Amino acid sequence: MFLFSFPRSAPALLRSLATLLLICCLLGGMEARAACTATGANTGDTTLGELKVVAPTTPFTVFGAGACGTLAACLDTCTVSSTPAVGAAGNVEWTFRGTLLPGAAGTVTMDVLVQ
Repeated sequence: MFLFSFPRSAPALLRSLATLLLICCLLGGMEARAACTATGANTGDTTLGELKVVAPTTPFTVFGAGACGTLAACLDTCTVSSTPAVGAAGNVEWTFRGTLLPGAAGTVTMDVLVQ
């Protein structure tokens, strides 16, 4: 499950301002990989700042790679700020600089190895 983190916002704001769509598809090959893309959108009418996306590896998977995807025009940068070691389970964290305007959206990706 991908979670948005807004450090300076009330929990109610978290529930009402952001939506998340998670799409995972298994890719065949010698080792099974899952490529996951999360799209986050600001569906509220307030500009959001200090954004983070935190995603754990799911059961029966380990971390392969993480990357920033499509960056909303209003965001300055995206970095993969924390990951488990390749081949280990744990959280992947993406940090965004700038603000996410109402109606704006962006994506992050994570590849995991299916065990």
